[in-house]
Amino acid sequence: MLISIDHSRYSHAGIRQNGEFVLNYPTKEQEKGALVCGMSSGRDIDKTIASGLSFIPSDKVRCPTIDGSAVSFECRVVQEIETGDHTVFVGEVVATRGHPEEQNHLYVTHNFTTIALGNRE
Repeated sequence: MLISIDHSRYSHAGIRQNGEFVLNYPTKEQEKGALVCGMSSGRDIDKTIASGLSFIPSDKVRCPTIDGSAVSFECRVVQEIETGDHTVFVGEVVATRGHPEEQNHLYVTHNFTTIALGNRE
């Protein structure tokens, strides 16, 4: 699993320090909380409170998983690749959890618009 994070982001330092991350794909019902997490910095607010999302312990890594996500991938960093102002963290997936019936999970585009992946419009 690959993620690319700007060097200035708070999560960049956390992943680098801990060598782990969880990639969560939220459901449509979790859209507002996902936007709070995507548009706010953990340096400035406690996202666990501000987002209204519930978090549960992960199975294999120390960072938490968003409860009820369509799918969550727990990863341990196996490689870092510097690409200008970003680092690509290559993670080995060590555990997964999710709800396969949730087909319309969300992702956030570059302009903070949420889109359900199952939406073809």
